Amino acid sequence: MAEREDVWRIKLLAWTHDPAEKALILMRGPESHEEAVQPLRQALGLDQAAEEELALVRRADHWASALDRPQHPEEFGRLPKEVHFWEEPELVHPLAGDRYRLSELWEDSRFWIELASFEHVRDLLMQTYGENQCAELSRERAFLSLWRLAPAEAPDKLKLGHLWRLLPADTRVPDHSIWEHLALTSAFATSFVF
Repeated sequence: MAEREDVWRIKLLAWTHDPAEKALILMRGPESHEEAVQPLRQALGLDQAAEEELALVRRADHWASALDRPQHPEEFGRLPKEVHFWEEPELVHPLAGDRYRLSELWEDSRFWIELASFEHVRDLLMQTYGENQCAELSRERAFLSLWRLAPAEAPDKLKLGHLWRLLPADTRVPDHSIWEHLALTSAFATSFVF
């Protein structure tokens, strides 16, 4: 049986496996989008994850992805191999299939977007718990705060407004948000611990 703190560590690792800004930075540089979560993981004390933990999170991510999107859309010729969301931003209603094209979002660099997102999450934790308490924040409280509060308000620097809550987890099938995917991945990861 896993220790309580280990479970919350796994939940946090799973919740931070993809950056919130993934749709905005994907394929905008040589680095993988996973690199963008490293500062947040470091701030949460998760930068030294064991390979077993990372394997568990990868498994949870695969399961969540399988539930998030169609299994074999390429067979039907509908899933493009590369989508540059920042060039042609589009959201799809998950039930009706209606497509909502968004105007050109902005031309900020990947670095600026990642920095604004990280500062937003860090500031959110500090505002919620205070700078002194933030360093001693339990993993449970950190996870619950991020899960509940991070999607609620966009980083001011990015000027996204309500779009922040709708950023897609997968730009090829933009019918579910990154927040839904992160929550589902953390739920699966926790279930795999027991």
